[in-house]
Amino acid sequence: MARRGINLRALPVWLQYAIALVVIALVVSLAWLVGRDRPVPGWLTHRFIPALGWVYLALCVYLIIYYAARRIGKR
Repeated sequence: MARRGINLRALPVWLQYAIALVVIALVVSLAWLVGRDRPVPGWLTHRFIPALGWVYLALCVYLIIYYAARRIGKR
């Protein structure tokens, strides 16, 4: 049997987002079912999550400055 590749980029954008949301929902649901009875480790809640928040905030600031600089540069 021949292998065929599936090009998801050929699908409409709304369908790409729908597929991504379904996959995310399935993964999150399975993770919740598997680990709902276990306590969350302290290193995760006290160090990792706040660090991710700061990285996310820095990335947002970087993107805002980047797009503003590009927009000003095009004038």
